[in-house]
Amino acid sequence: MDIVIYAAGEIHSDWRMELRRRLQAAGVEAELVGPQEHHESSDDVGEEILGEQPNPRYRDLQGARVNTLRTRVLMQRADLVVAYFGPKYKQWNTASDAGFALASGCL
Repeated sequence: MDIVIYAAGEIHSDWRMELRRRLQAAGVEAELVGPQEHHESSDDVGEEILGEQPNPRYRDLQGARVNTLRTRVLMQRADLVVAYFGPKYKQWNTASDAGFALASGCL
């Protein structure tokens, strides 16, 4: 049986690939889902869906709103949420995702 794992955490390293390798080595069949890992796509998604925004502030705001909706839906559909707090980057997105998962019963 496949399980779906939401992999919350920074997008700049290969920790998701390492998690996939370890799951495979343990014989666990799992689908990993998570945030948009391509920065430009993440930044552009608001305008791609909602159209051109009047200024950069609204462009960022609409992108964040669409990304948040995507994150929440994927997290709620997942069987498990794994939150990775890496050593290099500010982890406020990871902390927010972990808090949402805990508060909504996704963990």
